[in-house]
Parts: sequence; C-alpha cells; structure tokens
Amino acid sequence: MKLGHLTVLTKDIDKSVEFYTLLGGTKISEDVLDLGNGETEHIIHMQFDGDATIELIDPSYKTVESVATAPLEHFCFEVDDVDAVVADLRAKGIDSFADAEPHNEPLFRPNGIRVMFLTGPSGESIELLQNL
Repeated sequence: MKLGHLTVLTKDIDKSVEFYTLLGGTKISEDVLDLGNGETEHIIHMQFDGDATIELIDPSYKTVESVATAPLEHFCFEVDDVDAVVADLRAKGIDSFADAEPHNEPLFRPNGIRVMFLTGPSGESIELLQNL
C-alpha cells in the first residue's frame, strides 16, 4: 500500500497554488465538483518530486476553521539541504517560518536529521526534513 495524497482545505485556493508552486509543486489537475444543493468543491492537485501529491480543496459548504480540530498535526517534505531550501524560499518571499525560539532557524535533532517548520496559507503546518 502506498500513500495517495494529502488533502489541505484552503481558505484561498489561488494563494495556496501559488505557495505550493514556490515549494516546487506543479498543478496537474483542476476540477470543480457540483455536490448538489448549491455545494461545490474546487479541487486542485499539486505534484511534487516522486509520487507526492497534495490535494487542495476549497469547499463552498464549510470553513477551514470548522475543521481546525482535524487530527493531522503536520506533513513533511524531505529535502537534500534544509538550509538551502529555507534560504531559497525566503528569497522567493515566503516568510511563514516558525518564529518562536528555538524553531525560527533549522534545528539539528539528535537522531540525525535537520528540520524547519513553516505554515501554509490556510494554517497547515509543514516540516522540511533533511536526513544527515
């Protein structure tokens, strides 16, 4: 069994597509589903290196805040050099990196990884992870 995709409910789908494009994603599909009763879902799939896919959904029938208690804590992108990726994203204007000490700069972990966290445009928590 392999993971198919991760889903992010978005407050602004255009802003989310722009954000995930800056992270290296490519939009591979877009659809608007008519669920009846005036309810729709605007869905865009973003493909990343390998098979990783993020499904962005802008539902007309609920707010992102209404699902804020969902059990997903964060998701992770594995990178070759976390410092270089952070520098590149900052140069592109992404400024949503964790700002509380000690998380405002990439951290070494005792189990041989280096990590940095940032927040997506709808409040989703994203880890950048480098295996050392």
